[in-house]
Amino acid sequence: MFISPDYLLPNWQNALTELASSGRLLTAAQEALQLETIPDSLFDQRGSDRVVNGTVDLGAVEVQDEDPGNELPITNEPSADEQYLLELINRMRINPSEELDLLLNAGNPNVDNAISFFEVDIEELQSQWSSLTSVAPLAWSEVLKEAAIGNNDYQVSIDGTGHAPNLGQRFTDAGYNFSRAGENAFAQADSAFQAHAAFAIDWGFTPTGIQDPPGHRNSIMSDSFREVGLEVREEDNPETAVGTVIVSQEFGNRSDFGSPRLLGVVYNDGAIADDDFYTPGEGISDVVITVADQTDSSNIFTTTTREEGGYQIELPSGSYEVTFNGDFNGDGEEDTYNDVVIIEAENVKLDVDNDVQGDENQPPTITPEFFGINADSPVGTVIGEVTATDPDEDELTFEITEGNEDLDGDGEVAFTIDENGEITVNDTDDLDFESQNSFMFGVTVTDEEGLTVTEMITVNLETEPEDPSVLSAVDDLVFGTSNNDTLNAADQNNLYTGNNQITFTGAGEDLVDGSIGGDGSNRNYGGSNADELFAGNNDRLFGEGGNDTLDASQGTGNNRLYGGDDNDDLIAGNNDLLTGGNGDDRLLVRQGGNNLLIGNSGADQFWIATDEIPNSPNTITDFTSGEDAIGFGGFPDLSFNDLIVNQNGENTIIGLEANNPIAELQGVQANTLTENDFVFAAQSPQ
Repeated sequence: MFISPDYLLPNWQNALTELASSGRLLTAAQEALQLETIPDSLFDQRGSDRVVNGTVDLGAVEVQDEDPGNELPITNEPSADEQYLLELINRMRINPSEELDLLLNAGNPNVDNAISFFEVDIEELQSQWSSLTSVAPLAWSEVLKEAAIGNNDYQVSIDGTGHAPNLGQRFTDAGYNFSRAGENAFAQADSAFQAHAAFAIDWGFTPTGIQDPPGHRNSIMSDSFREVGLEVREEDNPETAVGTVIVSQEFGNRSDFGSPRLLGVVYNDGAIADDDFYTPGEGISDVVITVADQTDSSNIFTTTTREEGGYQIELPSGSYEVTFNGDFNGDGEEDTYNDVVIIEAENVKLDVDNDVQGDENQPPTITPEFFGINADSPVGTVIGEVTATDPDEDELTFEITEGNEDLDGDGEVAFTIDENGEITVNDTDDLDFESQNSFMFGVTVTDEEGLTVTEMITVNLETEPEDPSVLSAVDDLVFGTSNNDTLNAADQNNLYTGNNQITFTGAGEDLVDGSIGGDGSNRNYGGSNADELFAGNNDRLFGEGGNDTLDASQGTGNNRLYGGDDNDDLIAGNNDLLTGGNGDDRLLVRQGGNNLLIGNSGADQFWIATDEIPNSPNTITDFTSGEDAIGFGGFPDLSFNDLIVNQNGENTIIGLEANNPIAELQGVQANTLTENDFVFAAQSPQ
């Protein structure tokens, strides 16, 4: 590496100053032009040679070849810096709209100095950047790393940035069956991050300070490539002008690439830098990844993370449950993380960090409750205590925030709640069995960080019979047994009529159907097993424990569905409220509209269109990018590029036509959504 007396300049500026003053700049250009021979099948994306990054750069080059050779087995895992550079490349490909701000505001002095030195026109850069669109992430290629090693050897041999002759032949010699090939090279970077910024911004000696065209950036963002291999090499030889870091990136596609890759990195964020992104040294090796086909349980794929935390696995198209098993947070205990991915035609990225184990503050949870009291209970009667827990062990506050009615209009609501979650009678006159025999109100719990959760609490003015061991109805109460019960309002011989009843199914896998028959206004409670509850009109369904199905699609509207614990399916009709509760829930819309969808905790799926487009838009209140997913089912030809995603105040509107929205995401910025937030399935979930 050449060392200038002016140590205040970055390495590439030192080298450029020395080359220009010594006359070596012209010589280097002549040598580079002699070494770079472009055959008919090879074209230079940039179009002409120029001086950039401290020496002559012939630009990012691409090759097309219709006669691939044979791939050779090579073992070239990425180093920590190479995994980091791969993450930077894929971050930019997946979400280019945010990448420029991350580069310009990183506070990296070498990047800032380069932008100033080349007098980069920021407005022109932003204008060019606005045309970039999201593309699929690149898989890692061990074979292409072999080609990158070869080009770095070449850069050392010429003591500067450059491309070894005949890119296509070099790929073939490395054993890569290329149909498309490209290369970026930089021999005088200060770090992997600065090399990424140099390629992405593509600074150079032009009137705008940006190479014209920006060939390196084009290579990074090209949807013609599906994988990449690269080498980040440290070079500290004082006799050379290259270093501190030498980088070659080899981009490729091939006819025998096969199926798309599920890929990503598992890392312990905060072990080196707490920045919500992979940092060299944070990767977690030997995490076992199991991928199970959701439509064929016998179709199982497994792999493990590499030394620096990266992984990838080839998968045919389909829907998969992905399970990660390993020590994510360095506490010596095995952790588990589950997610669901849809594989179609392109690579899909799924990262896991220690935050999935709750290192960030998590919201509290409330157990849905129903209480029974006598209608003649005096003021101060304790009804019961709301059970709330907080994973961070924060102190909690309780408040009744909705539905606490003042039926007699005397200014006193029916119930109060204290600092411990204890509910008491506040106004006896409101407990009028003849006018209302059941109360439902929302209790909101807030932790010390201001995170909240709201759950509906039910107070009934009847008491349960002493022995509900047999199927029985007492006035408007219906009780199931410990067996698998069927309660159907359409069956005239059934004790369940669906007319303003309160039903407790008990244990067993039960079915309660008030969608056909009955006048509605029911309160139906599932038990601890997997129950099926169907709503009619103005019904309230509570899944409680178990993986339940709560369905309002056949009802006439104004229903409220509460999933409760475990992983539930909630299906909307029209003008309904769906609340997933705890667990990884699926909230599905059929043809109905004007529904309010609330996932609550867990990785939830919001299927906003299944088999047909809803008749009016539905609202999602708590979508979390990177955790939840938005689904379209039964539209085999639909893709992310077909969607119209627009900002509407603080919310985001999603549709297929400009004036025909399908869903509204509250509190979500449209420019933060990427293709990875969406799922497109040929068939609707069942």
